[in-house]
Amino acid sequence: MALAGLSLVAVASAGCVSTEQKATWAHLQDARIIATQKPTIVTRANDEVRVTGVELLHSGGRVAIVVGLRNTTSRAVNDIPISVGLRGRRGIRVYLNRAPGLDYFKTHVGVIA
Repeated sequence: MALAGLSLVAVASAGCVSTEQKATWAHLQDARIIATQKPTIVTRANDEVRVTGVELLHSGGRVAIVVGLRNTTSRAVNDIPISVGLRGRRGIRVYLNRAPGLDYFKTHVGVIA
């Protein structure tokens, strides 16, 4: 009976989140909200991430851009800003995700293992 009680306490305490963890998550969320208020402009490639491929998909009058990314480090990288666009006539680039007010994950990659 005592062993069952100890395992119950261990399971209950494993699900707890500390105040420090909650504050860290809130700080991250606030930083992401602030980042969405300005356009995200990428001026140089990130040395830790490589583009492995780009595809333009068409379906039912809709278009999607699929970009393959590879992490070149031995650790996970997160919150990587991205610029996505098309090259139009005369080579002029039109960025699709540079406007302020976009969802954070339309301008950033969450995590690459």
